[in-house]
Amino acid sequence: MTFSPGDLLTLGVGYLFLLFLVAYVSESGLVPVRWVRHPVVYVLSLGVYVSAWGIYGVVGFAHQSGYNFLAFYLGVSGAFLLSWWAR
Repeated sequence: MTFSPGDLLTLGVGYLFLLFLVAYVSESGLVPVRWVRHPVVYVLSLGVYVSAWGIYGVVGFAHQSGYNFLAFYLGVSGAFLLSWWAR
């Protein structure tokens, strides 16, 4: 499947618009606070963060520095495991 540059630009701008719309709705109070602060939201945001870093960052970093890329995964895992203590 191939996409034209115009299609890719439209998809990218549409995706960013959707992200900003979700952020605006949650910050403006249109969504109940208990939904915004639900643990599932944190898990999903961590998933987006890790997947974006994995696709764009870790692959190139692993290619350049070998096993040093594991520091990223160990850091995120440590933060996740110690999150109960930070409450």
